[in-house]
Amino acid sequence: MVKTSTANLVKNRQYFSVNIKGAPTVAPVSEHIDLLDIFAEKKPVLICAPMVEYSRVRFRNLVRRYGCDIAYSPMIIAEDFRDNRIQRIAEWETNEEDRNMIVQFGTRDPVAYADAAEIVYPYSNGVDLNCGCPQKWALRRKVGCCLLKSPELLQDMIRQLHNRLPDPKYSKSIKIRLDAGGDMRRTVDLCQKVEATGISWIAVHGRKPDAIVLKDQPVDYETIKLIKDSVRVPVVANGDAFNLADCHRIAAETGVDGIMAARGLLRNPTMFAGFDKTPFSVMREWIAMFEGDTDYLAWTECHHHLLRMLQPYISKEELGEFSGLLKHKETIVDFIKTKLPDFDTEFTQEEKGLVEG
Repeated sequence: MVKTSTANLVKNRQYFSVNIKGAPTVAPVSEHIDLLDIFAEKKPVLICAPMVEYSRVRFRNLVRRYGCDIAYSPMIIAEDFRDNRIQRIAEWETNEEDRNMIVQFGTRDPVAYADAAEIVYPYSNGVDLNCGCPQKWALRRKVGCCLLKSPELLQDMIRQLHNRLPDPKYSKSIKIRLDAGGDMRRTVDLCQKVEATGISWIAVHGRKPDAIVLKDQPVDYETIKLIKDSVRVPVVANGDAFNLADCHRIAAETGVDGIMAARGLLRNPTMFAGFDKTPFSVMREWIAMFEGDTDYLAWTECHHHLLRMLQPYISKEELGEFSGLLKHKETIVDFIKTKLPDFDTEFTQEEKGLVEG
């Protein structure tokens, strides 16, 4: 296969247009913001986790309007992204609002990682290496949590990335899980080794790789605290943050510099702003972000997120009914209005309290 020059890929900005009719192409950033400045100024930094099929550009834009400081893309396989134009279009999209944004890659190939990072460099604020995904497809490709067993390879990947992209303002981070055997010292040793390579920060999901069903394994905040006490770079805690109070509690308990949320933000993209559940006005805002789009996949994305946001409002049976709807605006909105007659009110009483406060 003839490898396309990354310089040509970066120059041709059409690859990074949001898939919306009439959407403008995205101009490269003129100068990168040093995200470590955010860690220096605020504690905890509030972060949207990488989520397959969920943390796409529209959702990243939404959560930033409600207190999110940094948002990650879903994990993208670096080799596929580099070598396949269709994969680049399908797997990653951005727009002018999409800052501060980290692109997360999955790979065990140092060259592929650096190549992929070079492509997204002009359009993002940093890249992250996934060292925690425990799903079977990731294990087959020997990426994700498989990298936890190869600290020397991790060091090599980060060093090569620095050599290719020496810009000190462009962040290079990793996201890990805990040692599969429960050895806290091995996890700490891994973190200290990658710290020595000049990593920007380390995000830690406080569970072992075998915790596929998350509720079956509690988050190990003790090990997260040990990691924080053992390195000088910022540490971000991931796991069981479902509201703003959880974020502050976890930060106080572990001493970490940032809190990363996934399931909590899916259920309530306004959690970082202090809301206990998604206000109707924000659901309407989410629907409006798809206005004018006739693509069925786009409305499928809209519907998937609304299914999560509606959980506190309607029964499991009604959620099942909503899940089976055709993915069209009229069908989705009509269902919500039928179940929630106050959906079109400007503010609920809870929203009024927060807005007036």
